Amino acid sequence: MRQETAAGMTGVGTKFLSQLENGKETAELGKALQVLHKMGLELYVFPRNANPFKER
Repeated sequence: MRQETAAGMTGVGTKFLSQLENGKETAELGKALQVLHKMGLELYVFPRNANPFKER
């Protein structure tokens, strides 16, 4: 998907998307979560020493 399309779909600018894709440390968390939500993605947070995706 082109950045222009993704930006329109998620309500942010192409500059923000580019910075987010490139790992800008000061990217706004609220906007990043907005992008994930609008793209149908979910973010899971867990302690570093716990890996819920590892087979038991």
